[in-house]
Amino acid sequence: MAMLLRWLDRRMQQLMMRAKFLVVALACFVPLIFSISTALLGQWEVLQATQQERIGIGYQNDAVALVDAFSRYRSTLLAQAAKMDAAVSSGDATKRITDLLSALHARMQTDGDALKIASALGTVESAWSGAATGDQSAAAIDALNKATDAALNLVARINGQSGLALESDAGAYHLMMFSTQYMPRALERAARVRALGAAVLVAGDHAGTRYVDAIGSRAIAAGNLAQARASLEGVRAANPAIVGTIDAQGLDALGRYLDGAERLLDVGAMRRNSGP
Repeated sequence: MAMLLRWLDRRMQQLMMRAKFLVVALACFVPLIFSISTALLGQWEVLQATQQERIGIGYQNDAVALVDAFSRYRSTLLAQAAKMDAAVSSGDATKRITDLLSALHARMQTDGDALKIASALGTVESAWSGAATGDQSAAAIDALNKATDAALNLVARINGQSGLALESDAGAYHLMMFSTQYMPRALERAARVRALGAAVLVAGDHAGTRYVDAIGSRAIAAGNLAQARASLEGVRAANPAIVGTIDAQGLDALGRYLDGAERLLDVGAMRRNSGP
């Protein structure tokens, strides 16, 4: 090391003053430039991630609305099958679904499918093609259920591809899972319970597949609701101030609805099994 330092000292003495300044400047500024470029690269990556999340939020809004539109369409079909008044006409419900699918395609065209959801969206549309006939057959309802499940998977795909499900902050992560995963799934299954349960009760058919589907959907909705509650507790542990802005009474009301629906369906089944 001493020999190296002596060699460097001799070399520096041989250099002119201008060259010495250049060497010193390089020795100072190269590490500085490296540090600045590293910091700028980190900020660029943060900006890119933020942009992906902003894109994801736009997709999420349309995808979650699509799940709701499928649920409303199912309620309409089952209400018509049971000779009941539907809250939304089948034509309006179909138009809403078509508009949302078009909106998702428009987003993909604008950003070049930045989130790589073309395949997941294609699965939704393929299932929807078998349900868009407007009839109330079991095959059409089954296709609609598959389209709804595919739309929920699309929501999950958007979450993963946009980084929305990769929040480093625990509170933000639990809040994202609560609002984009567990609650949409719980509400969709609760909507199935309502539509299927109403059809079963009106028809008095407590032995068919719709009764079984209603009971099964109720159980799945209860499970999703439990996950939503757990996520909300995760938010509470990380950031109690956020939880204060969420109306937890809505979760309690949904839980009471599911319990009431189960009892109502069970009473109908017991009456059927007990005979006249």
